[in-house]
Amino acid sequence: MTDVGPEPALQDGLGAGTLDETSNAERIHVTTSGGPAPPHHLGPRWSRCLGLIQHLPFLLLMLAYAVRFSDITVNMLRSYNQNAYDMAIPDQGIWLLSRFQSPFVTIMGKNLFGDHTSFIFLFLVPLDWIYPHSAALLVIQAVVIATGAIPVYLLAQHLLKSTVLATCFAAAYLLSPALQQGNLEQFHVEAFEATLLALAIYAAVVWQPRLLLVA
Repeated sequence: MTDVGPEPALQDGLGAGTLDETSNAERIHVTTSGGPAPPHHLGPRWSRCLGLIQHLPFLLLMLAYAVRFSDITVNMLRSYNQNAYDMAIPDQGIWLLSRFQSPFVTIMGKNLFGDHTSFIFLFLVPLDWIYPHSAALLVIQAVVIATGAIPVYLLAQHLLKSTVLATCFAAAYLLSPALQQGNLEQFHVEAFEATLLALAIYAAVVWQPRLLLVA
C-alpha cells in the first residue's frame, strides 16, 4: 500500500509559501513603482505640511491686512491726506534718536519723551537706519496691528479646539472698524496696544510668565 497522506499537506504548505512570496513581491512592487503609498508611509515631513495647510486661511488673512493697510496709509501720505502735525512728531523724534541726538521735536517745541513718554519709539530707531522715510513707520504700524491676530488665533484654538472657529475670531479682529480706523489715523504707537493687549491675554490664559512680562 502506498502512503500518500503527507504529500497533499506538503503541497499545500509549498503553495502557501509561494503565495506569501508572491504577495510580498507584489507589495514591494506597488510601493517602489510609484503607486499610492499607505498613509503611514508619508513620513513626518508630509504630516507637518498637511498640518500647516489648515492654518493657511489665517495666514492669508493676516498678510492681506498688512499689505492692504500699508498700501492705503502710504498712498494717503503721498497724496497729502495725512495730518502733517501728528505724522511729523514721531518722524522727527525717531530720526533724531537714530542720529544719537536729543529728540527735541521742533514742531511742538518739546522733547519727544516730555510730551508722550512712549519708549516703544526706541525699538523703532533701527528701522530709521535701514529706511529713513515716514512711509516705513506706516508700514510697520500695519504689520504690528496685523500680527495682533496671532495671539487671538492661538487663544481661540487653545480654548475651542477648532481651527475654523479660530480663523473666524482672527478675522473678526482684523475686520474690526475701530481697529482699522486707528490704523488710518497717521502713525501712533498707541495702535500697538491692541497687539500687546492680545498677547498679554493669551500669555495669561495659557500661563506663560515670560511672554506675559514681555507684553
